[in-house]
Amino acid sequence: MFTRGRRVYLDTAASTPVDADVYAAMKPYFSAHYGNPSSIHAEGRAAKAGLEDARSRCAEALAVKASEILFTGGGTEANNIALLGAVRALLDAGEKMDTIHVISTAIEHPSVKGVCEELKQQGASVTYVPVDSEGVVSVEAVRESLTKETKLVSIGYVNSEVGIVQNIRDIGRCIRGYEKEHGTKILFHTDASQAPLWENVLPHHLRIDLMTLDAKMLYGPKGAGLLYVAHGTRLVPVLFGGSQENGIRAGTENVALCVGLSCALKNAVAGRAEQSARVQTIRDTFITALREKIPSAQLNGSRTRRVANNINITIPGIDHEYLAVWLDKEGIAVSTKSACLGVRGSASYVLEELGLSQRESGAIRMTLGKETTQKDMAYTLKALVRFMQKFDRGN
Repeated sequence: MFTRGRRVYLDTAASTPVDADVYAAMKPYFSAHYGNPSSIHAEGRAAKAGLEDARSRCAEALAVKASEILFTGGGTEANNIALLGAVRALLDAGEKMDTIHVISTAIEHPSVKGVCEELKQQGASVTYVPVDSEGVVSVEAVRESLTKETKLVSIGYVNSEVGIVQNIRDIGRCIRGYEKEHGTKILFHTDASQAPLWENVLPHHLRIDLMTLDAKMLYGPKGAGLLYVAHGTRLVPVLFGGSQENGIRAGTENVALCVGLSCALKNAVAGRAEQSARVQTIRDTFITALREKIPSAQLNGSRTRRVANNINITIPGIDHEYLAVWLDKEGIAVSTKSACLGVRGSASYVLEELGLSQRESGAIRMTLGKETTQKDMAYTLKALVRFMQKFDRGN
């Protein structure tokens, strides 16, 4: 339950509010254009037109073809379709599971890591490329992991916990070079759900075959995502039923949510440069002030390869879940890890991979939004200082 008075929302990596223009674009498809887009009558055709307009708008924002946009029920579903669909397509083409090599990292979103573990259980070979102490995957480490049996690489663009921005473009260049040198074909997937508001997500720029996006990270609705599928990339369905979405994702499309996603993505791409620079300035000002006021606070992950809106800190000796609850009562929403991990008290495997497992009680993640102000962060800093004064008195 919200407390009375001021609220500062610093958990945009988990969800964002729906922009007013996005909501306005969605509304007709809840009422006036309510038809099933697969139906042949006028109501169905109106819904279908809205769906395809949304697909074209997404394609335009990403500078790709409309036929390369696959609508899904969110980022988790898109990741499952990408990875499982690609591997099943290989099996259909005659590959054996024990000859399929998949490369990923151990700091991926649970919906990628979970699929990789499932593929391993089914007999595939899975290599988790290590990250350094700042959470960065080196291009050379990826290069050293590639083999002639490598069929799929999945590396997230922006980590949802510590905000590290991986060098997807150069990793893509490395993979394409290996393909040319050895005469192989390797599908390259990135989960870019955390990226569009802050980073360039044009697939051709990144040299990728498959890319996941999620509307709820873009000031769009929950329950909507997309998977970019490069022309010529074959996927096999992981859901069965109708022939929607080129036969890859069965089930009636939620037209309203797809329209909302398309509007939110268009806004994100158009406003990226300006809002990224503004929010990064606010973020950096806060980090500098935090280190002055609370010298023991430690920033987790790289300072330089960090997405504009992410702050992930550990204060040694502090119970960070207690701190998060205390801040919520002060009107400040933060998190202690990715919301997708879900279980209260569970350790962050991302921080462990960065070598931070010995730090007590985890971390606090603050992710700023395009509406966050300097005053919001000054208020947050004052609250943290008050908490530390209270904590010090208690000790």
